[in-house]
Amino acid sequence: MKVSAVVLGLVRQDERWFLQRRDPGNNVLPGRWEFPGGKAGIGEPLEDALRRELAEELDWKPSSVAAMESLVHRYPDRIVRLHPFSCDGQFEIRTSLSWGWFTLDEMRGLSMPEANRPLLERLR
Repeated sequence: MKVSAVVLGLVRQDERWFLQRRDPGNNVLPGRWEFPGGKAGIGEPLEDALRRELAEELDWKPSSVAAMESLVHRYPDRIVRLHPFSCDGQFEIRTSLSWGWFTLDEMRGLSMPEANRPLLERLR
């Protein structure tokens, strides 16, 4: 079964976390709320992949990133290894996707990818 490496940027302001909503027309997990990020290319260093994804999705270059413990989730058709990073820096929203700042309790009520649920417990 195929394993995908996915990097996630976790951006926090006070008690709220930044999430964006996947395009409802997307073939994979349409309309789900998620942390910004995406797939790392084969052989691409994870931090480089994160910085590339944040630049592409949000036009943002964090001043610092810190790797967190990765987690693995098995979907019926694929395995995803999530590599979350805590991100800091001056942050201005520049995305065409829907977005918002959510508390952990609010995030629990959102439609999110299954793979992200265990991450919410780690953020407590």
